[in-house]
Amino acid sequence: LYRYDFHPGKGLYTDMNAIRRDEALDNLHSVYVDQWDWEKVLTRESRNERTLRETVKLIVSCICDAQLFVRGKYPALCVHPLLEREVIGSAVTNREANVRVKPASSGKLVRQLSKGVELMILAKYEDDAGAIWYEVTTTTGKTYGFVRDYVVNVLKLDKNAETLTYPDEG
Repeated sequence: LYRYDFHPGKGLYTDMNAIRRDEALDNLHSVYVDQWDWEKVLTRESRNERTLRETVKLIVSCICDAQLFVRGKYPALCVHPLLEREVIGSAVTNREANVRVKPASSGKLVRQLSKGVELMILAKYEDDAGAIWYEVTTTTGKTYGFVRDYVVNVLKLDKNAETLTYPDEG
């Protein structure tokens, strides 16, 4: 990644197809490889359990987001259960609430929810300005995104849940 000028926090993923021509083969390794792979540049300070946990949560979140996206496009799939995602709390909207694709006022609007909609809180984020955002999904799983803290009444929140920072896309 260094050779391609990737900086800390950045990386790549790939669907790799390869032939292992120079490796010893055994009952776990075949000559043909078909796998997804990813790499990310980490600083020495970020090589810790917290970074690993945040990364795993992001990967699981991406998989769950893909399921929600497909369900949005093909409502007939809503009969299948949602994938398990860690839920850290619950809330209800206390006014009309803008659900955004990322925890930022500049994030594209996914949907506007009316007052009284029940939500599952998946994570808590703090943006660069110190504003708190919740990653949420409706209890039906039909709407997913981020809402500001002041548009919801939090009914329950895991006091041990970490406040995360959203990965910078710049």
